[in-house]
Amino acid sequence: MLIVIHGGAAKSATPHVPLKLAGVKLAARVGYRVLASGGTAVEAVEAAVRSLEDDPIMNCGYGSSLTSAGTVECDAIVMDGRTMKSGAVAGVERVPHPISLARAVMDSTDHCLMIGAGAERLAQEVGIELVDNQTLVHEFAQKRLNEFKTFQRTLIEDRPQTDDPSDHSHPTPGADNPVVKEHDTVGAVAVDREGNCAVATSTGGITGKRVGRVGDSPIIGAGGYADNTSGAVSTTGESLSLSLSLS
Repeated sequence: MLIVIHGGAAKSATPHVPLKLAGVKLAARVGYRVLASGGTAVEAVEAAVRSLEDDPIMNCGYGSSLTSAGTVECDAIVMDGRTMKSGAVAGVERVPHPISLARAVMDSTDHCLMIGAGAERLAQEVGIELVDNQTLVHEFAQKRLNEFKTFQRTLIEDRPQTDDPSDHSHPTPGADNPVVKEHDTVGAVAVDREGNCAVATSTGGITGKRVGRVGDSPIIGAGGYADNTSGAVSTTGESLSLSLSLS
């Protein structure tokens, strides 16, 4: 049996490092207890990520990065390496544990990905708790959004006045933004006693994103993948930069 947790690839502020380490260690213990009691790999990664979604230092569930409007919009994915079934949600605003809603998509529908209000209606149908969006906002995330907006204003005010579209002498908003880079996607992979593997990935996206923005996390093969013949992986990083590099 095995479970591996990550709290994101981005740089963490020094005071937050012990908190993030404590969070991933707790999630690992939560997930391993599920495996030790005979639970499946899917059950273990869901439990581990739920623990991370409860931790405001992590970028998922409660404490997620905020949109430019100051709201929480979460994405999540889960995949079963035994059956290769998967489920994902994107842009959900009232779900404390998006990873459990992603599992409901996998287990209770014929779909792979559901978004927004439709996903939240499914949550109601299967008995998953819905809350007011502002109860998912934490002071850490609000502070990052305030800093991000200050950073953006500074870029705009300092941008050289030029009509030359090829002039890239000043960075675009987000290119060197330490606020965006500090907070990142979380995930878990596990192998149970039957040798089956699974993956779960959950994120609040990037600070200051437009309302409705969805990154790569809820996309099968991008945010995560699991296959008993190959293994399981949960990804994290700057999806926007990677996407622009490939386009």
